[in-house]
Amino acid sequence: MIKPIRDWDRFFFAPQTAKVLGLYRIAIGLVTIYCFALFAKDVTAFFSDRGLIPFSSVENNTHRDFHTILRWIGYPWSVKCALAALFLAGISFTVGFYTRTSSILLFLLVLSFHERNQQVLNGGDVVLRTQLFLFMFAPAGAALSLDSLIRRKRHPNEAAGPALVAPWAQRLMQFQIAIIYFVSAYAKWSGDLYRNGSAMYYVFGLIDFNIRGVERLMNYPVIYSGLTFAMLFVEIAIPFLMWFHAARPYAVVMGLLLHLWIMIVMTIPVFGILMVATYISWFSEEEFEGGFDRLRKAFGGTRWWARLSAVPETVVLPRNQATD
Repeated sequence: MIKPIRDWDRFFFAPQTAKVLGLYRIAIGLVTIYCFALFAKDVTAFFSDRGLIPFSSVENNTHRDFHTILRWIGYPWSVKCALAALFLAGISFTVGFYTRTSSILLFLLVLSFHERNQQVLNGGDVVLRTQLFLFMFAPAGAALSLDSLIRRKRHPNEAAGPALVAPWAQRLMQFQIAIIYFVSAYAKWSGDLYRNGSAMYYVFGLIDFNIRGVERLMNYPVIYSGLTFAMLFVEIAIPFLMWFHAARPYAVVMGLLLHLWIMIVMTIPVFGILMVATYISWFSEEEFEGGFDRLRKAFGGTRWWARLSAVPETVVLPRNQATD
C-alpha cells in the first residue's frame, strides 16, 4: 500500500522544471487572444445590450444565475472596454508579467464573455475556459516569463539552476484533456451512427461546415465508414497513450491528423488549434530538448531553446510552495 501512495505523491508533487508549463502558458495565451480577436469586430452585436440578444432576454429565457460582469455593463462602449481589458490581461499572461494576477483577470473576463452569450461558442471555448481556470493555481510564471527575468535581475545571488515547481496543476490539465477525449469517444459509441460506421456520411452532408467537394465522399461507403471508425479509435487511444513516454509521439501524430482533418475539411479551426496546443502540457523538458536537437541536426538551426535552457532560472521552490 505504501508504494502506490508514494508513486501518487511523486506523480503530483515531485518537483520538476517549469519550462514546459511556461511554454504551455504562452500557447494558451496566444490561442485566447486569437479566439477573442475573431469576436472583436462583432463584439457589440454578440455581447452588448444593443446587440442581437439583450441580457434581460437571456435571463428571462434561461432562469438561471449568470457569472458575468457584462450583466452590469451592457453598453457597447463598456463591452469594448471589457474586451480591451481581456486583451491586455491575455498579453500579460502570455509574456508572464504578473502572471498570477493576469491569469485570474483573464479567466474572469473570458468567463464573463462566455456566460454572456453561449450561442456563439463551441466545445473549444469550454476547453479553453477550463485550462485557464487551472492556470490560476499553477506556478505558470516560474519560467519563460518576464516575472522570472525580473526575479533574476533583483536577486542575482540566489541559487542558479532551473526553477522547480510542484506539477499538480499541470497534472490536472492533463487529466482534463484525457477526460474530454474519453467522454467524447464514449458519447459517440453510445449512438448508432458510430457503431454502424455511417456517422461521417452525415458529417460530409453538412455543406455549411465543409469545404466544397467533400460531400462527394458520401458516395463511397468504404471511405466514410473507415474515417468514422478511425476517428473513434483515435479519440479512444489518445487519453491512454499520452501517459506513456514511448507511445506519446504516436498519440500526438494521431491527434494532429484528427484535428487537421477537422480544421481543414470541416473548417473549424479554433477547436483544432486549441486541442493541439494542449499536447504541450504532456511532454517533459527532456522530450522537448530531444526533439529540438533532432531538428537542429536535421536543419542546422533551432538554437533558441538551447539558449533558454542555459540561462539560470529562479531559485528552487519547495514542493508545496506555489508562486508566479
